[in-house]
Amino acid sequence: LVPAREASGNAERPALALLAQMHEGLAALAAAAAARCTEAPTAAAESLHQVIVEAEAEAEAEAAGSAKVDGEGPGEGAVAEARQRLAAERAMFATLGQLRVAAAESSVVLGALAADSWCDLLLGLLHVASPRCARLALLLLGRTLPNCAPGAVTVRVPGKGDRRPLIPFVLELIGAEVAEGRHVLAIGGSCWRTAAAWQGVVDASVALLRRLILAETWRETLLAALVGAVQAAPKVLRQGAPPSTVRDVGVGAIAAFCVLGGHLWSSCPGARVSVLDSPEWPGTVVAGSADATTLLIAADGSATAPGATEVVQVASSRVRCRPQVKLPPALLLPHLSALLDGYAPIAAAADAPHASLALLLRSRALGSLSW
Repeated sequence: LVPAREASGNAERPALALLAQMHEGLAALAAAAAARCTEAPTAAAESLHQVIVEAEAEAEAEAAGSAKVDGEGPGEGAVAEARQRLAAERAMFATLGQLRVAAAESSVVLGALAADSWCDLLLGLLHVASPRCARLALLLLGRTLPNCAPGAVTVRVPGKGDRRPLIPFVLELIGAEVAEGRHVLAIGGSCWRTAAAWQGVVDASVALLRRLILAETWRETLLAALVGAVQAAPKVLRQGAPPSTVRDVGVGAIAAFCVLGGHLWSSCPGARVSVLDSPEWPGTVVAGSADATTLLIAADGSATAPGATEVVQVASSRVRCRPQVKLPPALLLPHLSALLDGYAPIAAAADAPHASLALLLRSRALGSLSW
């Protein structure tokens, strides 16, 4: 995927040919996953790993001479379905990981992935992929979309046939998860996952919009949308609007404050963290989740705690998560007065009928002003 630098100019051809094959393979995996999203989830779909664990335990018991009890344990069809889905999910995850690394190392790959066909495929994956694959797709889009025009990027809405602009879609994804635990992605309605699994998707969504703010082509459009969402919330809270309106506007404002600096980053695998030892040292989460009590952390180079090995098990209480993408204060200073004007009425609305929403808005607004 990463072509060698050759004067002949032909070095990029193998990479582009391989990218075409990977596009075809990902599209096939996405189509199969989309078909499964429209089906009623089976027992195997609800807990693939558990089905396989039970089947393997049953096989070990049979090998040891234990009698099989009729009607217990997963059937052969459920196990086969579970293995097939796990294999497809792992293939999708591996492909997205390879593409992300290649895009970081090769301008040829990065330029090819900015094509409309790739953007449409990666955005479509969000609705049908597992949370960890959706997270990788969002991180990859954070590298490719700065090369696209803001008005040209839309997201297909499954089952409705229409498309939505990217910025409102991602803002709703962030706000709905943070404020309500509501899933905007189609897979959320057909396959249960823990809140910790969705936290990685929210982190990647915030990181995506922050990367787009850093891109000159997207900056003004995106900042205008964020400031507009912040300014709309106080008016709705004061005027006693219908609950549905308050919810929609509040969700948008919460998402905007998250992007502007009020997001609470999680310790999902791949997250950058600081371990609060003496001295403090940086690393990357290798294994764990947002609600885990301990994490496996790979220390950066020689900047490790005294006596630490390459991979260290650390109590989550000693870990501070770092922003995946930092925004320079200079980009936000021109909009500071608008953010302050929006915050004051939100803080005063803590005793209003929508107090819980106002308090969540207030906490995220304070975080967004911490820079």
